[in-house]
Formats: sequence, C-alpha cells, structure tokens
Amino acid sequence: MLLHARETPMTHAAPVASAERITALDTLRGFAVLGILVMNVQSFSMPLPAYLNPTAYGDLGGANGWVWRLSHLFFDQKFMTIFSLLFGAGIFLFTTRAEAKGESPRRLHYRRMLWLLLFGLAHAYALWYGDILVSYALCGMLVYPFRRRSPATLLIVGVVLIALGSALWIFFGWSMQYWPEEEINSLLDKDWQPRPEALAAELGAYRGGWWTQMNHRVPTSFEFQTFLFLIGVVWRVCGLMLAGMALYKLGVVTAQRTRNFFAAMFAAGMLGGVPLVAYGIARNVAAGWDVRYSFFHGSQFNYWGSLLVCAGWIGMVMLAASAGPRIGVNEPTASPMDDLVALAVHKHVGLAGDLTAGGSSLEARITEPTLFGAIQFLPGGILTFLFRPVIFEAHNPLAFAAAFDGTLLAFLVLWRWRHLLMAARAAVNRPLIAFCWVAFLPLLAGLSFEANFGVIVRHRIMVLPFLFLFLAVPTRQEDSADAPEGQDSSTRPVQVPVM
Repeated sequence: MLLHARETPMTHAAPVASAERITALDTLRGFAVLGILVMNVQSFSMPLPAYLNPTAYGDLGGANGWVWRLSHLFFDQKFMTIFSLLFGAGIFLFTTRAEAKGESPRRLHYRRMLWLLLFGLAHAYALWYGDILVSYALCGMLVYPFRRRSPATLLIVGVVLIALGSALWIFFGWSMQYWPEEEINSLLDKDWQPRPEALAAELGAYRGGWWTQMNHRVPTSFEFQTFLFLIGVVWRVCGLMLAGMALYKLGVVTAQRTRNFFAAMFAAGMLGGVPLVAYGIARNVAAGWDVRYSFFHGSQFNYWGSLLVCAGWIGMVMLAASAGPRIGVNEPTASPMDDLVALAVHKHVGLAGDLTAGGSSLEARITEPTLFGAIQFLPGGILTFLFRPVIFEAHNPLAFAAAFDGTLLAFLVLWRWRHLLMAARAAVNRPLIAFCWVAFLPLLAGLSFEANFGVIVRHRIMVLPFLFLFLAVPTRQEDSADAPEGQDSSTRPVQVPVM
C-alpha cells in the first residue's frame, strides 16, 4: 500500500526510480495484498458473523469445508500480519528518508497519518466496515516514538503488546462464566450465530441501495473503531508494527540475510504454525463451535499460529527475492502485487517471437504512430494483455504455468460472456458497476500497449478484480430464478455482487 524508496538526494516530490526501489519489500507487499484478498472475498460475500464462525452461514460440508480450512490455515490473519509488519517498516523508511532530506520526520509522519485516517473513515463509513486504514493511522501515531530503538527492544516491546492482546481475550473468555445469560445470548445473536431473520436483514441491506446499507455499515464501523480497537486491534497491530521496524533493521524483510536463514524461517514457520492452527480448528469442532469457548479461547490458536505461518510466508518470499536481481528492473511498473510471478516470468519463461536478452519482449505491433494506428492496434493488444502467453509460446514448465493461467482466463470469459453483457447493462442503474467500467476500460486500454510478457503478467493483476466482478453479475435467467414468486424480475434492478 505504501511504497518507499532507499534514501535519495531528491529535494522535490517525484516518482521513485525503479533502480532505487527495494525489490524484496515490494514483492512481499504485493504478496500480502493478494493473500488479504482471499479473506476479504469471504467478508464481501457473506454476513459478518460467518467471518468468525464458519457455521453461522451455510455449512462446512464438501468443498465449502475444504475452502474454509485451507483459507483459515494459510491465509486468515497471516497476510494482515505481514502487511502490519511492512507498515511498521514503512514508517522507519519514510521518516529516515525525510531526515536525509533535512525535513521534519515528525511533522511529515503525523500529517501522513492524519490523511490516512481521513481516507480510512471515508472508506469505512461510505464503502466497507472492514476498513483497516483507521487502525493503521492510529497505531502509526502511537509507535512513531519507538522508531529509533534497537531491534531487540522493538521485538521485545512488540511481543509484549501482542501478548497483552491475547491475555485480554483469554481473560474475557474466562469471565464468561460470570456473565448474565442475556449477555451471552446477545453475543451469540449479534456476532456468532444470528437467527435467520437477522441474517436475512443484513443480506437484504447489502443487496439494496447504498443508503440502505448504512443501517448496518455505520454502527458496525463505529464498533470496530472504538470498542474492538481498544480490546484487540491496537495491541496486536502496534506490536506488529514495532516488530516490522526490527525486521527491517535486521535485514529480514529486505532479503539481506542468507538463503539458509530464509529456508529455516520458512520451514520452522510452516511446521510450527500450521499444526497449531489445525489443532485450534479441531478444538473448535470438538466444542461444537460453542460461543463460550470458540469466541475467545478458541481463537487463540490462530492468533499465535498466524505469527508462525506469517514467518514461513516471509521466508518463502525472501528466498525468491534473494535468488538474484530482477531482470528488466528498468521497465516501468505501477504495481508490485504480482512480483513473484513476474520474477519467474522474467528469469525463466522462454517465448517465441522477437526476443531480446530478457527473453520476453514482443514485436512492436502498431503500424503507425497515430491515433488511428493505436485504435487499430487495441483489439489485438487487449487480447494479448488478457490471455497471452499461450501454450505453444512456452518453452519450459514455468512458461507453461504462465500460459495455463492465461488460457484458463480465456475459457472463463468465453464461458461467462453473457455475464459481461449483463454487467454492461447493469451500469445503467448500478453506480458501483458504472464506476468499475469507468476504471476498467481506460486501464485496460492503456496497459494493452505493453510490449513485454513479464510486464504484462505483472500488470494484468490490476484489471482482474474488475473483470471477475463483471463475470459474477447474474444473467436475467439467474436473476429470475431468485425472484420471489409472483414478481417479474424485469421490474427489479440487476443484482450484482456486494462489495
């Protein structure tokens, strides 16, 4: 989210030169964003209690159970932990760069946190109650005075803060035996196992108009940013930010340690964390997902196991980042979110055509440098950007993996083409869909002029969320099937996925 550079003599604001970027940090940040999306999809698609209690909405049978278990084992809290660590590292980088330029790091940092707070409040109350920017802004203000401390001090204080957050929840779980029964029932009905009518009310709110959603979004956001922030979020996030500063100073998140160190980090994190989280799942299942156990005590296995799995993920990414310098570092890039894939493509994928030393360049296909020539080029350019490389252009296993990804996307678009048409129709009466088209089309057109497969693979991730949203818009037949008996679906606005 926040991109930083090594210290530079620049005296004015300007984009960071690609040669000055810290590739390992950018790669890890992009990896974290993708991992967070896995859990956010669940939050976007189901009622809030289902995020905490998988039995609150639907069941855990068959594919549902496997998807939830895999996401809980490898994603839940793990990638948000990485992101919080990197935010702490970013505070140290940003303020150090400001000092090198002779500016006041305190003034710039708190001004930056204030803007982040304002953006977060707008995001939380206007779009999504699951906003994290408000918490990051407040915690960023709190941890700033610690930035000069030694790595050992930062790690010790960070772990103590994380432990305090855990101790609070263990205490709350112990105290439930003294709670009045009506308080337990209130927690059960509101946050853990709501009645069908309560679930229907939440679903109805978010399937309605933007203003209707406010009845749920505003009080939920306020509770997240006040009560839940004080009893849980502030301790863990502040602790992780301090640990992130320490890990940057120790060279862990910048791939400056040995490959053996990162290999051991990956193995220890996964071998220690995954069994701990899995044991927590087993305990919750054995307890029947009873709110008296699972809400507070049952969550602690993932609370601590996520730290270990997070360390494993960091070790894996740093192993990839330390394999060698990124080929094509002079190529402009606007997004680090797929640098892991780009690293493999740039270094290993062999493609047919007019190849340069990078092994992934395309021939220039614009016949004339005019607006008309660009318009002529666009259809082929869009197809290349979305779906290439194709199978017969690949010369090794990693190339086939990249080609398989594009081929799978092509089949998905062909299979769901009617949904794209319905998404275009929905733009007329759904402001969210209209906004997505306005963002998607210029972005797709601009990126279609890329002339390197490595850059294409790296940048494609920026348009995929919009494309997947369009492909998820129901057709008129599907919409009619969901219409109440006796109601003509043509009189209802097209339903679209809730964001």
